[in-house]
Amino acid sequence: MIVRDLIVIAGGQGTRISAHFPGLPKLLLPVAGKTVFEHLICEIPFARLFLSLGFGSEKVVSFLDDHKINGEYSIESKPLGSFGGLKSTVVKFRESLSQDIIVILGDVFVFDLMTDIRNIHSDRNSVLYSKNDHPFDSDRVIVKANGCVTGLIPKTSSITSEFINTTVSGLYVFRKKDILESPLSEGDIGMDFLPMLIEKGDVEAVRLTGVMKDVGSIERLNKIDRLYSMSAFANGAAIRTKRAAFFDLDGTIIWDRGSKMRSELQHIELIQGISEVIKLCNINLIPVIIVSNQGDLAKGFKTKAELDEDFLQLEYILAQSGIWVDDFFYCPHHPDKGFQGEVEELKVICDCRKPRVGLFDQAHKKWNINARKSVMFGNTPSDKAFSDNVGMGHYFSIDQESFPYQHDYQKRIKQYLSDLTR
Repeated sequence: MIVRDLIVIAGGQGTRISAHFPGLPKLLLPVAGKTVFEHLICEIPFARLFLSLGFGSEKVVSFLDDHKINGEYSIESKPLGSFGGLKSTVVKFRESLSQDIIVILGDVFVFDLMTDIRNIHSDRNSVLYSKNDHPFDSDRVIVKANGCVTGLIPKTSSITSEFINTTVSGLYVFRKKDILESPLSEGDIGMDFLPMLIEKGDVEAVRLTGVMKDVGSIERLNKIDRLYSMSAFANGAAIRTKRAAFFDLDGTIIWDRGSKMRSELQHIELIQGISEVIKLCNINLIPVIIVSNQGDLAKGFKTKAELDEDFLQLEYILAQSGIWVDDFFYCPHHPDKGFQGEVEELKVICDCRKPRVGLFDQAHKKWNINARKSVMFGNTPSDKAFSDNVGMGHYFSIDQESFPYQHDYQKRIKQYLSDLTR
């Protein structure tokens, strides 16, 4: 893993939370017995530490001294915005800074970022993105299949025709030379600097699999404390295995529309009651991962672009309820031949078609999943066999007809998901 220098942007005033912590910079807000700053430097591997300070800078400097934390800093004489603070810091320490720099906003709580930092390529401008319960008022990036960022949808945008839930997280890796060569001396990283890099085709996106949460309000601080009290976070800074909730798609999350030409399929409709299960996962920081056999691709019934469109429609429907799916892994193959218009190269016996475990292997490579501490939701014998072959901690069978009315069953699911956070 490449170890880069870290710059923490911490010049903001924290107006939303100032009534509860008057005069305290957000970097020093208390979260589960430590400051936001301490969580940051424990969770992010870095060579050297630099800070861009503004409001409350004297308190941050005093904290560095009192805790014997080695770090260099620059202090704004006037508010410059997140990019302005970043550039002034890079200009001041340009000779000693690494060529690639990790940049993070100082108003976020972080946990388990080692895997994500490890996945960032060398010598690239990178933005880490996630999903959240308010995508319509968040800055979002448009990401192509190869990871290239081709556009930015700011939270101020009124465009809703193309929905995506790919929210800018506040964690970046930037090339030093691109910061120095920017004509900007003030402004915002997301609104001003990032669009300039995107226009040059010089930004890659990395899916955030760790935890980053804004701590700008007392409600969000309390939520993190609650999760800590439930042992949702382990101690120590290391690459950790994760608990996860795996879901089949057709017949588990959405009504099974059968195997036929896409033009003949009914509209996507959620199975009643499943959104409450997904919400429980979301609020307890349990990744929701779909693993689905999509043999209609091999049969020629739909194209990959049409499958992507279906998934965007599903995400849009989920977003209406403030919930989301974290990732989607599917098998495009089908072993049987004889379908008119079938795709020959996909008519193979593969390792990823359930009940084989290839889809789990893909998810594990990206998310570092602990199967024994995870759960599978499905509706077919193939789903159950997949769960058994992987070694899932538990399997829940979903009957799309009766699931909404199985209150005791849903209570057991709620209890089990609660136990996953302990």
